[in-house]
Amino acid sequence: MTHHPPNPDDAAAPSTGPGQALRTQAAAALATRTQEIEAVQAVAAEITQELDLDRLLGLILQRAAELVGVQAGSIHLWEDTTQRLVGRVWRGQGAWVDAPPLPLGAGVVGTAAAQKSGLLVSDYQASAYALPHLRDQQDFTAVLAEPLLCQDRLLGVININNEGTAKTFTLADQALLRLFATQAAIAIENARLFTEATQSVHELQQEVARRQQAEDDLRTSRALLQAVVEGTTDTIFVKDLQGRYLLFNAALEQFTGTCAAEALGHDARLLFPPAEAAAIMARDRAVLAGGKTVTTEDELSDAAGAPHTLLVTKGPMVDAAGQPIGLFGIARDITARKQAEEALRERVKELNCLYGI
Repeated sequence: MTHHPPNPDDAAAPSTGPGQALRTQAAAALATRTQEIEAVQAVAAEITQELDLDRLLGLILQRAAELVGVQAGSIHLWEDTTQRLVGRVWRGQGAWVDAPPLPLGAGVVGTAAAQKSGLLVSDYQASAYALPHLRDQQDFTAVLAEPLLCQDRLLGVININNEGTAKTFTLADQALLRLFATQAAIAIENARLFTEATQSVHELQQEVARRQQAEDDLRTSRALLQAVVEGTTDTIFVKDLQGRYLLFNAALEQFTGTCAAEALGHDARLLFPPAEAAAIMARDRAVLAGGKTVTTEDELSDAAGAPHTLLVTKGPMVDAAGQPIGLFGIARDITARKQAEEALRERVKELNCLYGI
């Protein structure tokens, strides 16, 4: 019998058996899921920066449709006063614009809201969810709906359909929309809080503009706004043109370890390390010079010296003549969210390494 030396090419040839096929399928599925998660992360970062509710809703609907590969859909928001879901933004679906508010349990949107869980409907016209005014007026067959929930509290419903396409929704599409809806709900709640706080600041601005020469009136104005902002976990403040605090809420007291009585009349140098204080004051000057409201992610230390990432919105305050008299600020601690994003990125890297992607 003649013995031949092993062929190196044979040793390097990959296995083509069932095991290799399964590994290839798993790697492909992981790569696809990773891309989807990264896409949701990118979109979540984008929508978090938008604090105008109307613009935010339009952006959320546009990005949701793009994520699942369609063009049409709507967002309904829940109104506690009327106990109805009110349509706020649409893409396609002309008949939806004139549709009346929906009670819980009505159609796909009302059912998703009532159950606080998503729906995938593959044949809308033949389903029990079809609304009479839409059954014969819309060119779509498949619908995805996900409730927008913030700490299990209903904010609304995002509804996507395949109007104008031949798209068939899958469970993977539903899972992707559900993941995105979680981030969208957080962004909507942030925008609502920002709107409420901005309205309160605007009220203070008008009061200060009328009575800024009188200390008693200024104290009254601070007290009015203080009563509004003490219930939020976001830090809210007002400063004069020299950067001295005029309003300092309880959340900011907790973060800095300094009570309002000590902070009022002082600038950031009393509260933060020198480098951080200098950066804060430089950003304040830039806001006043620019004359516009801006949102940034700032790294600041709390009273114990622990680092935090804050989503900070600052804007100028002006008097009746349009002259600047100070600035307001609203900051939300997003440290946990940033850490979760980093942990997810690290997990994706680990999985990529594990499967050799």
